[in-house]
Amino acid sequence: MKFTSAVIILVLCIQVFAIESEEYYARLKQKLPHVSDAMFDVLKTLSNAEKARQLDIYKGVEIVDDKNTKFSHEKAKHLFGEDGIGFIHDLYPPSADIPNDVQTWIRHHSKSKVPAMFIEECLHGLNERDHTVFPEAIALGVSNSKRFYSIGNI
Repeated sequence: MKFTSAVIILVLCIQVFAIESEEYYARLKQKLPHVSDAMFDVLKTLSNAEKARQLDIYKGVEIVDDKNTKFSHEKAKHLFGEDGIGFIHDLYPPSADIPNDVQTWIRHHSKSKVPAMFIEECLHGLNERDHTVFPEAIALGVSNSKRFYSIGNI
């Protein structure tokens, strides 16, 4: 599921948290013609607990082992249960394996199968060994060097 689809589900969860009527969904579809029917179909299947969980956020350190090298199924089961999860922030994994494991776990253990959204610090890139680190925008803003004007123009 694309990022935009997950955001649409989140927004719709907020709007129809406790409303279950078909009439309301029909009016909402008229107001939001760009939203696909599939999004509304997913929303209709979510319980109120699952809708609330889409608004929840957890720190990445809460779902990995002590060395931050492996996703912990036990911790996820304890934290998330079967209602899924909305957001995970500040995970900073050493590879894509951990986020992929998280999404696979969610698909197999949550009732809704709605993927989690990962929120990371993006100002300067991932500040880890062998990753790209960019100068922060505030440092560029106070610079008088004309060579910095071209950063980002490839």
